[in-house]
Amino acid sequence: MRHTKRRHPIILSYFLGMALFFSFCTPNQQSDQVMLSKPIKQSEITAFQKAYGISFNAISNAVEDNSYYETAALKHIDKFYNFSEGKVMVKIGHSDDEPYRYTSDGLLSYLIGKNSQFPNDSGIAKDNWRKMEWKNDGIISDDNDVAIVMGKVKMTKPDNQVIDQVFTMCLKRNKAGELKLIAHKIALPCNLSH
Repeated sequence: MRHTKRRHPIILSYFLGMALFFSFCTPNQQSDQVMLSKPIKQSEITAFQKAYGISFNAISNAVEDNSYYETAALKHIDKFYNFSEGKVMVKIGHSDDEPYRYTSDGLLSYLIGKNSQFPNDSGIAKDNWRKMEWKNDGIISDDNDVAIVMGKVKMTKPDNQVIDQVFTMCLKRNKAGELKLIAHKIALPCNLSH
């Protein structure tokens, strides 16, 4: 009988030890999902837009300084667009045979030109932009990791010339929890008088 009484605590501690081991070693998938499913807040969207504008203007500044504007453009694409995790759709602002861009190379061409596949691209970032001011007219963020934003953006040149445009952004929270564009359009408003 003594032998049996000794074995119970040993067996019990073995199973408790195994339970603790597996609870620490198994990835907590539920907590990962909770982190990735965090709803996108309006403050995150406005912070994203502000950072986007600064980064876009940095490309223009690099063009003017005749420095590494292609590097600045590639950093901009990597930071703000979700090409690394899935499909991205961009509708460019000028009328063209290729109005949609689905690759980072196509978007790079729209930003800085220099791509024979897109001969009409002169490079939108080469227009010496100084400031972007966003006015969000509507936001849908019912989904936990996607938000859609529409509104107007004022883009200012060095001579204080302001170009008013309309935009649509579809933002997605990536695996690292950062906001990235999965669909994007900035264009001049339609002129209904014609």
